[in-house]
Amino acid sequence: MRRKVNQWWITITSLAALSFISAFIVIAIDSNWLGNNDWFDLEREVWSKPIWDWLELLIAPIVLAVAGFFVRQLLEKQEDDRRKHEALKDYLDDITALFLSDNWEKAVQEKLNHQEDESSRTEAGNQKVFAIAKARTLAALSELDKGRQLQLIWFLSESRELVNFTFPGRGLDLEGAILIHVNLEGADLSNVNLERALLIHPNLKGTDLRGANLEGADLGSANLEGAMLAYANLKDIKWNNEIQWDSVKGLDTAKNIPEKLKKQLKLPPYDTP
Repeated sequence: MRRKVNQWWITITSLAALSFISAFIVIAIDSNWLGNNDWFDLEREVWSKPIWDWLELLIAPIVLAVAGFFVRQLLEKQEDDRRKHEALKDYLDDITALFLSDNWEKAVQEKLNHQEDESSRTEAGNQKVFAIAKARTLAALSELDKGRQLQLIWFLSESRELVNFTFPGRGLDLEGAILIHVNLEGADLSNVNLERALLIHPNLKGTDLRGANLEGADLGSANLEGAMLAYANLKDIKWNNEIQWDSVKGLDTAKNIPEKLKKQLKLPPYDTP
């Protein structure tokens, strides 16, 4: 981002300098300095020009420079949007092909059957195809904006394949996200930002939420069975009585636990600093 700002600043500065030089040349021609060869009066002629004459000469180049800046900014935004759209499309095509491949089906079946023969080879094979899915997902998430990240999460949730590999959502910024009936069982959501997120009946069973920011999030009736909330920020969270808090891990080190929840779980009346 800083690099782009620097490029824009250089462009505007260059255009401004070019505008000044152009205005200077116009004044020189208008004053017939070259024809009269009166270079000693150059300074007097330049600074004797009324300010409005300068403005008339400079206003058009300045307007063009500013317009060029915003046009370039718009074009770069459109190009960035197109690139992210293509990145999401490529990911969905690639991961769909992987999910439908014979290797994936075989790996999932072997995982379900817990085959004992040639267990070491089977385990390596499983981890290989699942690691490919995880790596492709992580690479796609790093290229996408928040809106497209949520589309990716929805797709994986609906595909019901996240039970086979760990969703790599560590550190994502999902502030204000709306996740309805999303299945993120076993996902890595450590240090994720879910501030003011709306989570309606999400499946977060076994999800790693260590260090997550859940301030103001509405957990609704989330399935938090076996979820890890160590050092998570629980300030002003909302929840209902359907959540089974007893199976949640790490609550003893969670931060800013609401007093109502402390009383419900009979936790000590203090927070981890």
